Amino acid sequence: MFTVEYSTCGGVTISNKNSYVTLEFLLQPIYLPKSGETIYCECLSRVINESGETLNSESFFDNIDDEFIKTVFLLQMEYFSNIKTSKGIFLNLNLSALEDDEFVETVINKNIYNKFHIEINEISTSIKYSKILKNIKRLQKLGIFIVLDDYYEENIAAHLSLGLIEWDYIKIDRSFLLYNSGDDDCLKSLIFVLRPYCKHGLIIEGVETYFQNEYLKKYNILAQGYFYSRPRKVTNEREDHQESELMKKKSKANTYH
Repeated sequence: MFTVEYSTCGGVTISNKNSYVTLEFLLQPIYLPKSGETIYCECLSRVINESGETLNSESFFDNIDDEFIKTVFLLQMEYFSNIKTSKGIFLNLNLSALEDDEFVETVINKNIYNKFHIEINEISTSIKYSKILKNIKRLQKLGIFIVLDDYYEENIAAHLSLGLIEWDYIKIDRSFLLYNSGDDDCLKSLIFVLRPYCKHGLIIEGVETYFQNEYLKKYNILAQGYFYSRPRKVTNEREDHQESELMKKKSKANTYH
């Protein structure tokens, strides 16, 4: 059982009998390289201690259980339900959390404006488990996307999910761009192989340079990375629109260089 408090630093403190952690919720845009338009956002959690020092978020989340992850997921839904934005928000979850019928029912009931979608970043349970597949289909029928995160060649669990789960999007791990940026044949092959296994297409992660963004412009895929925007504290919708317009202008200006 967790206790939740909203902290003075603008974060959320979650505690149990033995420990506590303060989290700050950020958004990072998922955009269309062709136009520079923000299509969705992903919610990321930054771990902060009481003095305000930022800690290693990834290592923290590698050492927590499903119950904590489900608690954070629902807190993120609550937090962003009060934010005016027209963009859908991807929230991270382990696949095993979808075994929990009560949790799934809570997610459905809280998602009254169909603003939130689920990004699966760990597959550590049997995908053939009928309750998981049943809940995925139920969520998708209600308009909630189920997105596969961090797909890469050596990710065996991700490979085995293809065809069993009809993913809405597949996010390609940043290592693809790191080793194949500029190689059109590799990207064409990736799209050809994975496109039948997702309803809406691919999202390429790790876009950090102008040249990587130009490379992706030729394809009808989405992207995410520091080139467009670092994860940031939430702003209002007008400021998000202004930033998106600024990004479009920047992209157009660079094409003439």
